[in-house]
Amino acid sequence: LYAEPLDLYGRSAIENPSSIEILGNFSEKYGWITGGDFEYHIQQGMLYYADGNASAAVIEFKTAETMAPAGFRVYYWWAVAADAADDKPSAVYALEKGLSLAPAKWRNAFDPQSLTAEEKEQYRIFSLSNPLYFALLDLQGKYEY
Repeated sequence: LYAEPLDLYGRSAIENPSSIEILGNFSEKYGWITGGDFEYHIQQGMLYYADGNASAAVIEFKTAETMAPAGFRVYYWWAVAADAADDKPSAVYALEKGLSLAPAKWRNAFDPQSLTAEEKEQYRIFSLSNPLYFALLDLQGKYEY
């Protein structure tokens, strides 16, 4: 059986090579995207976003959330894509959900000098392990809720 290659939108890749070129660039840089797991949906959403289809990206990130609801990466990219799609409610949801994943003591402003040595080390490890949490904090300033 022969199947005509399709781009990210189900259009003929022969007639519309832009999405296939983007996929090719991504695959050269990051490897091929296969399967239907969490990582697949994150990567697929990033491809849609890179190709200018933010609404399709949001759908992929929502699917990824059902598979791994405790990942900052899902909510960061979801918020970015929803913002690009002018979907404020979805962007705010992703921001709130992502920010809620942090330990309670890191969610609010605090004076770093007030932390014990052990708490400073915990915060240092949290910071290194979760850079997208801080990216979410940066995005949060864009919305008032």
